Amino acid sequence: KVKFAGLLTVSNAVVTSLELDQILVSFAHVGRKVIQVDECTVFLLDEAQNVLVPAACDVQDFRDEVMAIRLPLGQGVTGNVALTGKGEIVNSALDDPRAVQVPGTPVEQSALLCVPLWVREKVAGAITLTLTVERTFHDEDLELATLFAGQCSAAISNARLYEEIRRAYHE
Repeated sequence: KVKFAGLLTVSNAVVTSLELDQILVSFAHVGRKVIQVDECTVFLLDEAQNVLVPAACDVQDFRDEVMAIRLPLGQGVTGNVALTGKGEIVNSALDDPRAVQVPGTPVEQSALLCVPLWVREKVAGAITLTLTVERTFHDEDLELATLFAGQCSAAISNARLYEEIRRAYHE
């Protein structure tokens, strides 16, 4: 029930706002609560530099460190998900050689769930959900995160289209 309420909240954010930053912050917050994770970070792909840049995050600690990270496409679990376009669960990040340690944060056991963001049939970014407690992700978590990512992708697409129209109008 809580999960459906969360999807509804995200859907409302998608249709009531065209401000991308506001939508992504709302998404990260609701995603963290509904999927019941410790951290949620939304990365967008900077196509010019081919790197993933955090656009929004909902974390307890080390927010500045998370927001400062830049992941080359294909690097880390998140970068790999953005490169392949396939969601992935890594329940022991310390044991996965692809996992990237965020500089300035403590080394600790964590589980990661990453899903791609698709806009106009291209990967536009990725969402990374993190558990830092002794829990693991399951297939239903991946399914729910994929639904959230679909909502977020629609919001990104609409906000970018709105921005293009607004820019053209001003020109």
